[in-house]
Amino acid sequence: MNAVVAFALKHRVLMVVLFVMMLAGGIMAFRELNIEAYPDPTDKTGKFVCVDIKADKPLKTPVTMAAIKADKKLADMALVKYSRLSVQPVTADEWKMVCKMGGM
Repeated sequence: MNAVVAFALKHRVLMVVLFVMMLAGGIMAFRELNIEAYPDPTDKTGKFVCVDIKADKPLKTPVTMAAIKADKKLADMALVKYSRLSVQPVTADEWKMVCKMGGM
């Protein structure tokens, strides 16, 4: 830890530049997020909210439900087992496989 502090004190200009770059990157990333939740228009009880998401980049090949169901490695995916859920967990491995199927 002392070595890190000594390096930072010795290279203050570099540390300031890195801090500004990280701050600017964080601000740019924050601008891309749509984090405003609003009431779900289909929920008559008023308990649920919606959020809008934006894809980072389009898939080269659309991944259909039939393709996901046909892949035995995705047989335990919540989307396959419980297809009526509107919000479903996706594991990191499942996400990698879907992205690979989509050409990413």
